[in-house]
Amino acid sequence: MTRGLVAAGAIVALANGLALAAAAYNRSSVLERVELTEAELPVGYGYTAAAPTELRFNWLMGVDFRTPPFSEAQLRAVGFDLPAATSSAPKDEMPLAREVVVAVDASGVARQQWLQGARAHATGMVVPPASRLVVIDMGRDMASVLAAHPDSSHTLVLHGMVQPQTSIGADGVWVWRGSLTTLLPNAVHVPRDARVVLTQRRPPDNQPRYVVTLCVGRRGEPWIESVRPR
Repeated sequence: MTRGLVAAGAIVALANGLALAAAAYNRSSVLERVELTEAELPVGYGYTAAAPTELRFNWLMGVDFRTPPFSEAQLRAVGFDLPAATSSAPKDEMPLAREVVVAVDASGVARQQWLQGARAHATGMVVPPASRLVVIDMGRDMASVLAAHPDSSHTLVLHGMVQPQTSIGADGVWVWRGSLTTLLPNAVHVPRDARVVLTQRRPPDNQPRYVVTLCVGRRGEPWIESVRPR
């Protein structure tokens, strides 16, 4: 019994040590630093008695609201093994989701493109989305996606899960498209000393209450550097 407890304790200590080392390595270099508001990082579902403990990402699925953002060529480029497109939908089972690296625009440019497209095809009024975050690209690794999107103050390069699906094209032929199912992680921990800012009352105009400085490190893992009232 004693040996078992000692062994279990050693395993836990080793796991904690590895996790701390990985976090330290990730934060040893800031690859991106982006300022976001409550619209992009609303309060998540983890709470203490005093204040929220996490913020979750709120993002739009590509600049075209009508179709998933990733093409068949992009899916194949990151390693998906897809049946060839035909005039009818594939009868095989859908491929499993895969972890990839995605680029998310935070400048507002992609959001404006989304809004213009939505208004062009809408029959009524279109309410502008609150968040500026829009999924715009993906790749196999951090280096290639960072190289393709070098503006580190307006683009987030993060890990995410992408799921292929069939979509019918303009010519009536079924093609493959890919959707981002979740970012990894899809929420970020709020430092204890920053949580009080999240409890302030929402202003009458319902504008965001706070601004977050979000950093992304060597491993593509985000963390909150600061939170301040807006």
